[in-house]
Amino acid sequence: MSDFTEVSDELSDYVDALLQFGGQMSLIISHMASQEVPRDADPFDEVLHRQIAGVLAHPVGEPPELDLPAATVSLKETIRTIANELILLEPGELEEMLAKEDRRRRRKLPMRPRRPR
Repeated sequence: MSDFTEVSDELSDYVDALLQFGGQMSLIISHMASQEVPRDADPFDEVLHRQIAGVLAHPVGEPPELDLPAATVSLKETIRTIANELILLEPGELEEMLAKEDRRRRRKLPMRPRRPR
């Protein structure tokens, strides 16, 4: 298992920003999911996309200078890496998996030859 305690300040700042973004998205999605929606409403993901794009396209105040193609590549790579590397387990599930693998490994060990009688 990797040691996640020592990371650069840049990576730490990036992760903090990702967590803040995730929190905002969770709040928005929870709010949207809790609302009564007419049958003929646009699909949830289309509404969310339109809302986020609208906010970013016309921010209040001075818009930040963004390199959107580079940001898109970075975000997609981050999403891919997290999806490939982070495994969601129930409490105790990792210990159970490790114990099962240990038992499986022990069964495959070669047995010592028996001494002739």
